[in-house]
Amino acid sequence: IFKVIRVTCDVLNLAQLRRFASSESAFRISQKPSNPTIVVLGVNSSQVRLEWRYSDAPSQYFVQFWRQKTGEKIKQISSSKDGNAFDPSNTEEFVARLPATLILKNVKGGEEYTYRLYLLDSNARVQETHAVFIKVVGK
Repeated sequence: IFKVIRVTCDVLNLAQLRRFASSESAFRISQKPSNPTIVVLGVNSSQVRLEWRYSDAPSQYFVQFWRQKTGEKIKQISSSKDGNAFDPSNTEEFVARLPATLILKNVKGGEEYTYRLYLLDSNARVQETHAVFIKVVGK
């Protein structure tokens, strides 16, 4: 009888772990901005909106925005924890809004960056990521 009870408990624990693992892995990006995103100087360069949506967020998680210029190191520019406001949320270069929107301000020629969104779990493990290249054209 003892062996049967122990096996039942092990099966229950395994089922709980699978349910937890599947809920963690369901945290994903469900909508992505176009890639590349084309910025035409003097037309849509004053505000360029990059909007992601995600689904099935766990109770504790991080959303981060990173930026990289070709040939340079990637740099974190903003972060949000558990659905709270981004820090920083408003700079000279961008506004970061919930749930995962980055609005670039006054994009100029030569500002061709790759912007990347990271979804991380409570242990800061990357669950999903998506990159968008900003292509600047015109004047």
